[in-house]
Amino acid sequence: MIRGTWEDAPEPYRTYAGEPLIACAEAVADAVGARLLRVPGYYPHTQQAATVNAALRDLWR
Repeated sequence: MIRGTWEDAPEPYRTYAGEPLIACAEAVADAVGARLLRVPGYYPHTQQAATVNAALRDLWR
């Protein structure tokens, strides 16, 4: 599972979107026994595309 860290998000966006998404990602990863990758940013698939794509390539091998 991949999630952003949200530290650079605008405060209202972090509070009302980021924190619930962080909690959800952590709970789901824990419940299904998944590894949780924390990627800097709040749009990790675009802000850290190389990191996200490398993690997905590793998963699909």
